[in-house]
Amino acid sequence: MPVRAARSSDIQRSLDNLSSSDTVTRESAVARLLLVGARAIPPLRTLVAADTVGTQTRIAGLQTLGLLDPGEAVVAAISCLASPDDVLAAEAVEVLGKAILGGDREDVSDRALEHLTGLALSSGAPLDRRTRAVQLLRQLPEHVYQPVLDALEQTPSLSGLATSSAPSPSPLISLWIAQGRLPLDEAAVMDAVDAEGAVASATDLHRLIEMLRSRPDSATTDHAAWDHIRGEVHRVLAARGSTLALYDLREALDHAGTQASPGLLAAAQAIADVSCLDAVVVRWLAADADVWLRDQYERVFRAIVERERLRRSSPAVARVLKRWPAAGVLVAIAPRSRPTAKRAAAPGDPTIR
Repeated sequence: MPVRAARSSDIQRSLDNLSSSDTVTRESAVARLLLVGARAIPPLRTLVAADTVGTQTRIAGLQTLGLLDPGEAVVAAISCLASPDDVLAAEAVEVLGKAILGGDREDVSDRALEHLTGLALSSGAPLDRRTRAVQLLRQLPEHVYQPVLDALEQTPSLSGLATSSAPSPSPLISLWIAQGRLPLDEAAVMDAVDAEGAVASATDLHRLIEMLRSRPDSATTDHAAWDHIRGEVHRVLAARGSTLALYDLREALDHAGTQASPGLLAAAQAIADVSCLDAVVVRWLAADADVWLRDQYERVFRAIVERERLRRSSPAVARVLKRWPAAGVLVAIAPRSRPTAKRAAAPGDPTIR
């Protein structure tokens, strides 16, 4: 039986499914796009470039491009290096790093090296991106990266980067990231997070969360132990004020069930935004008679309301009450209106106390 060529509508459906919250749906979409082959490249390029699309969808598009054509992925990644989206830009840096460290096309590697070097030397680029670029360049032969370090040392505003960007002080975490896999022993991973989490780069912690998120399950998997590790990495990252893995935090809250690790709850209280509000409400309602857990989610809800300066009339809060009337007690945490700024007292004004 001849294989039917994929229609444009089929390709678009696969592109849409890259944003699915269901892992199987996302992976199936990637598989279908790989079967489509070259015809999927132009729409994937468009998807990655669309700033109206969610971050994780754009990242999935970039990763799929890398599987289809590393050269196309490098071109797309270069266009994302200056993105205001820190998570997307971090993924773009990793794509360039993969091209220079493990690519088999010299033209692609040379182009990636050129732009990664430019990023490392750019005084206007965010420090995290420059730091990661230098870390990746350091994995090349010394004659390649040393001129970059020399240039950094000669530039007053960047001189500290040459020394502060030495190979990562988190050897195990960096090794697992380089290998693309985690040990089967969850205790070993937890020990590494405890020992190295505080000194690991934000990018390495973000990549570790990605690996934990996509780690395959088995019949003997201790889900609670792995969820605890994932939560602790989130806690370490959030303690720095980093929102690099906010998307995964939101997903973890969605699937927390009747259990939630202390690390995940601490991270949510520190950085969760309005996009996490629905998940927090659902978990608060599901906690039911668990007083401690309900209190934790109430704290997270309160933190979001205060951080985002939400009111009861804010669309996100109003939607919560409409969808879950039983959450009225929680919604009452939000003020009815924004506090009115006090008028400065004029000299001799008896009305201001």
